[in-house]
Amino acid sequence: MGMTTGNGRALGADPFPIDVVPHVDGRTLDEIATIRLAPWLGPDGIFMVDDPSGFARHEVVPCYEPEDLTGTEPGEPRRWAIATSRERPSDAVMRHLDSNLARMPARGRQKIPWLPPETFHGRLPLASDAVVVPRISQTLRGVRLPAGAMPVNHNLVVVSGMPTDSMLRILSDPRVRAQADALALRLESGYRSYTATLLRRLRIPEELVP
Repeated sequence: MGMTTGNGRALGADPFPIDVVPHVDGRTLDEIATIRLAPWLGPDGIFMVDDPSGFARHEVVPCYEPEDLTGTEPGEPRRWAIATSRERPSDAVMRHLDSNLARMPARGRQKIPWLPPETFHGRLPLASDAVVVPRISQTLRGVRLPAGAMPVNHNLVVVSGMPTDSMLRILSDPRVRAQADALALRLESGYRSYTATLLRRLRIPEELVP
């Protein structure tokens, strides 16, 4: 029987490539920004809908999934998240949830049935533009998230007090990207996996911090 690594990958004759993390002087990203994980809302059609017209404007939030974040600016939203709190929502929201919650897997069910698997009330969406980092990508990249919109399905959200353009410039800097790409887990077809822990470790050159 062949040997495997701790994550189950088979060990062959060829060594796995190991990237050297370049040395960069500066502060960690964790010192200048907060990294949040976008919520998982369960299967489509429960807390995420394609058509928001059946709900009041304050009950839905435009949201972006990983496949929507292919450039540096998100396009028009394709889905909307139903925003609920601990208070009972409107009859329209309750009718929708009563008709669809049976499809929610056990791990996503809450004691308060109108709450999503991972609540975002009071945390998202943000009142100002932010930066989203797709977790699966061929290289580290940031995407501008407009105020009032919300990322979902565990994308990474970088929140800081600096201008959005400044954070996008930081994440696209070759010295920062080189660190992230060296630390990220390699996947198939040239893709890498980026995590909140990885982002927090990145060293940011002082001249990039406004």
